[in-house]
Amino acid sequence: MHKPAGIAGEHPPDESVSVRAFVLRFVAAFLVLEAFVYWVLWSVPVFAPYAELNARWSAALLAPFLEGVRAQDGYLIAPAFSIQVRPGCDSYQASAVLLAGIVAFPAPLARKLIGAIVGSLCLLVLNLFRLATLQWTGSRHRALFDSMHLEILPAVFVGAALFLLLSWALWVRASPLSASNARRSGTG
Repeated sequence: MHKPAGIAGEHPPDESVSVRAFVLRFVAAFLVLEAFVYWVLWSVPVFAPYAELNARWSAALLAPFLEGVRAQDGYLIAPAFSIQVRPGCDSYQASAVLLAGIVAFPAPLARKLIGAIVGSLCLLVLNLFRLATLQWTGSRHRALFDSMHLEILPAVFVGAALFLLLSWALWVRASPLSASNARRSGTG
C-alpha cells in the first residue's frame, strides 16, 4: 500500500511523554514562582506599597456603592467594617498558576509573553473587584463574609486563572504560526 508523502516513517509523539513533560515543567515553574512570591513579593518592603495601592484602587471602585469607604495604608476602611490587604489578599498565587501553565505549554515566546502580561493584568484587576466585594460584604452582610473570603471568592479566583490559561492555550493552538512552529519542534 502506498503511503502519502510526509507520512512514511513518521511516528506520532507519545501522548504520555508530552503530558508528563508538561506536568514536570508546570510543577517546576510553579515551585519557582511560589518561592518568588513567598521570599520576594510578600516581603514587607515590596508588599506594603502594593497593598496600599490595592486598598486605594479598591476603595475607588467601591465608593459609589458604599458610603464612607476609604483606604489608609493597606486597609480598606468603612464605618461598619474594615479589612487589611495582607499577603494572600493579592493575585500572586493565582498568577503563579497561570504563569506556570504558560511556561510549561509548548508555544512561541511572543505568545507566552502576551499570555503572561494580559493574564496577569486580568487577575490584578479581578483582585481589586474581589477586595471591593469583600469590603462590601463585610459592611452589608457580615454573616456572609467568611464564606465569601474563604470559599466562594477563592474558587472564583482559581477558576478565573484556569479559564485564562485554557483560553490562552486555545488561542495559541489556533494560531497558524504556533501550529507550524509546534510541528517543526515536534511538540504539536
